[in-house]
Amino acid sequence: MSIFNLDVPAPETSGLVTEPSAPPKPKQAWIAFVLSLVVPGTGQMYAKRFNAGLGTLLVFFPSLLVAIAGYGSMAGGYGLYFAVSLYIYGFLDAYFSVLESNAGIAGLITGSNPRTAATLNFMTNGFGYFYLGERGKGLVMFLGLGVLRTVLNLAYPGNPWLVLCWVLMQCLLAWDAWRVAHNLLLRNLPDLAGHSWRAGANRQMSPILPVTVAFLVGLPFALVLLFGVVGQGASKIDA
Repeated sequence: MSIFNLDVPAPETSGLVTEPSAPPKPKQAWIAFVLSLVVPGTGQMYAKRFNAGLGTLLVFFPSLLVAIAGYGSMAGGYGLYFAVSLYIYGFLDAYFSVLESNAGIAGLITGSNPRTAATLNFMTNGFGYFYLGERGKGLVMFLGLGVLRTVLNLAYPGNPWLVLCWVLMQCLLAWDAWRVAHNLLLRNLPDLAGHSWRAGANRQMSPILPVTVAFLVGLPFALVLLFGVVGQGASKIDA
């Protein structure tokens, strides 16, 4: 006899009927959604997206504090922008991550998640491209757009319309990052082309609810930004 019984022959298994291992119990998408509505990042952790959830949690609350402390200032505006973006990303990513996990494709999307790429580009000048491995494109966007914004701010200091143009530009960057990530996934994993979110939501909360909530959260922020820009522009004309 040896230590740990390593030399003991395996038991005879011929003729024995073994029970198949039970599949993991599906997680509930509505739980992930509600968790991230209450505390951004926790729903992603529930969906086993620990890095994404922790990142959302660690950036959201400081951004919210900056938004509150710097109310009415440029710093406060940036803080609110980051906080709202991360809040929407948190509950959408948590919901869809549960569907991906239940469908067994969560691991296939790691490193090429279109939602993560789009959010990073929306919040920055190209970090979503770095996330996708498009370092050259990311570097060009980050440096080029940074220089362009600096030049425009110097040429037109305090112009409120620059803020609106900047947000629209970030929307285009987010869309492009989502497109690049989506195409990358389909190129590497053609079988994902047949994946349906509605099929993944079978016996789960419908995707309509989280998408609608994202719209309802983002729309007031967009309207406040638009009316603020228009109001500041009109006041300058009157002056």
